[in-house]
Amino acid sequence: MVASKICRMLFKIYCKCNEIVIIILLFLLHSLYKLCFLHKFKKARFYYNFFIYSVTWLAVCSLYYPIFKLRGRNLENAWELLGVFEYLGERILGLQITVRNSKVLMKDQAAVIITNHQSSLEMQLFLQIWRKTITKLIGVTKKEVRYIFPFGNVHHLMGTMFVSRDKGGINDMDKVGIEVVKEKAKALIMPEGTRNRNREIMLPFKRGAFHMAIKSQIPIIPVTTSPFYFIDYDKPSFEQPRVIMQVLDEVSTVGLTLNDVTELKERVQKQMWETYQKLYHECMGQDKNQDNDEYDCNGYTIVE
Repeated sequence: MVASKICRMLFKIYCKCNEIVIIILLFLLHSLYKLCFLHKFKKARFYYNFFIYSVTWLAVCSLYYPIFKLRGRNLENAWELLGVFEYLGERILGLQITVRNSKVLMKDQAAVIITNHQSSLEMQLFLQIWRKTITKLIGVTKKEVRYIFPFGNVHHLMGTMFVSRDKGGINDMDKVGIEVVKEKAKALIMPEGTRNRNREIMLPFKRGAFHMAIKSQIPIIPVTTSPFYFIDYDKPSFEQPRVIMQVLDEVSTVGLTLNDVTELKERVQKQMWETYQKLYHECMGQDKNQDNDEYDCNGYTIVE
């Protein structure tokens, strides 16, 4: 018992030291970036932001992997990284995130979070808001990521689950469902299946997440993310990053069968697409109306 408490304390100390080291590294790199006046140039800002995002993940994976390996796979491992990514998002990238109807995410229940996929930065969004909105989260991504050392290894130890894109993917999704119910966690899935940089459309959703939700009889929580208008890959530029995450009311799967997968998939995508269109007009300056029940929360806004 005493040995267990000592090990837990040493684990926390090691992780906190890693967090401090990485934040100091980010601070120094960002200071150098400012001193060189690179922030004055659009193209430089674009490449710098993705560079610093990649450096952060490299540092996190390198420093945290040994201690996570000793502890083993545990959903709580992800909590040790949140301080780093909150600092990265708020102080370095300047990401201003508004989460609307967040009370749905805060419910203590097993569920499937469905969100649209525009960039690798979606991972940053959920890491940045995690502490205030989600207790347990299981990321779901393609199986190929598992073999990218040390990135895939760290994600595995954080609880991320990997699914195949071929016919075996359904069996993998069934395993995700079992894990989600067992841990009373939320699975994060991007059913478009690939990054969509076209702000005018939403790619057709794949069936896996909906198949899993129905088979496990757990609700679906659609989260529509506003278009990443601030990223322009053609110019390139990365300007004034503001993101709205609209959490829709949960969709029950109780009583549904696998014969209902297609109807459920199309219904959820229709809801998300309609929401996305509204957010598109709002973010592009055509609708400036704001909710009155928003309050500031360290770099992002929570709307209950």
